[in-house]
Amino acid sequence: MPSTPAQREAKYGDLANVDFKKSAPVAAQIQQMPFPEHLKFTAAENDVVTQKVLNKRVLNKKTPIIPEPVVAAPRIIRLSVESIHCVQTVELKKDEILLNGLFTDALGNTTVIDIIDVGKMKDGDTLPLGVKGQLAEVNLNNAGFFLKHYSAHLRLSIKIFC
Repeated sequence: MPSTPAQREAKYGDLANVDFKKSAPVAAQIQQMPFPEHLKFTAAENDVVTQKVLNKRVLNKKTPIIPEPVVAAPRIIRLSVESIHCVQTVELKKDEILLNGLFTDALGNTTVIDIIDVGKMKDGDTLPLGVKGQLAEVNLNNAGFFLKHYSAHLRLSIKIFC
């Protein structure tokens, strides 16, 4: 370590003024020092940086700076069945369709999807489920991390009458 103050200042510059014997942390002492003049940007350098950052527009000119619109991320995902289509019935006339299952979110919370009676269907029928087809919903903000994994298990049952 340089022994004289002049040698320390020549080697360390402004940091030679840090007193290691003080109880104040070194970082706090450095923060209280004035920023060195030779490291500050000139007005011309500020304009160059500003032009590059703001796509050739200079601050303090008449052209307003318009921020890019922020697209909101989806906050809720919904598991839903829009409609059910019957390709072929098991019974001679109509089959009664039931739907149920489980939905597990990113935190491991499991929602039991109660039995939904879709109704009776025959060959070629398509039944829209509407609100009754909205099976589970989860708020993406509840789990504060990414990647998030969700799991859904659906069971389609046919009620056969004997």
